Amino acid sequence: WKQTRREAWVNAVRLAASVGLAAAFGGCNYQVGNVGAKSVKRRAAVLMQACINTSMLALCRSLNGFPRERATVSREMARAKGGYGAGPYFFSKLLVETPVDMVFPVVFGAVLGPMCGLNPRGRGWLLTTLALQSAAASCLGLSI
Repeated sequence: WKQTRREAWVNAVRLAASVGLAAAFGGCNYQVGNVGAKSVKRRAAVLMQACINTSMLALCRSLNGFPRERATVSREMARAKGGYGAGPYFFSKLLVETPVDMVFPVVFGAVLGPMCGLNPRGRGWLLTTLALQSAAASCLGLSI
């Protein structure tokens, strides 16, 4: 949690970027409509864009964070006694960072959904899907 608190300004910037990107996507797809085949295609495109955006942001964050920690992780893994392996490092990072990382796609979806006119009854599923997809993308970034 110490690193998460130290990166409070980074998280504030990520939050602002999530809101800004959601507003941009929402502005481009404002009130896509609920009738006809054309609206189905536009809603599917909005959902696809949202999934790709939130996944790529989580993946890039994981990939950008590892080089800073490489020396520490290598030193710990090389220790003969008392060091930890890749598995405990991976799971501890997930345990600590995943709850914080899930906030940003939820905010993104909460801003995007009403702007695009997506069904309010399905918005909970949208937010859950974006959060879980972001967590999976973060795991993928850590595994690389």
